[in-house]
Amino acid sequence: MYATVRRYENTENIEGPIKSSSENFVPVLRSHPGFASYDMIDAGDGVLVTISVFESQAEAIASDAEAAASTREFTSQWVPSSPQISEGPVLLRR
Repeated sequence: MYATVRRYENTENIEGPIKSSSENFVPVLRSHPGFASYDMIDAGDGVLVTISVFESQAEAIASDAEAAASTREFTSQWVPSSPQISEGPVLLRR
């Protein structure tokens, strides 16, 4: 398993990114081979964190370009800046 964590700051109107991601972005992710899960977390103070998990690093990377374009298109009005990105192998998953 391989995960990508994105941290968005200064997020406005959290309902907008939730709805847009659910209707537009998640279907894009789900169409990619190896997709395992997608989670969105309200970390408070305008911080939104997302976690995308794929079966392998290659599958995660293959989805990145389309995911980035989709994110910009559907959430740019609520998320004014690029996310901080961390990624790596999942070491423990229960």
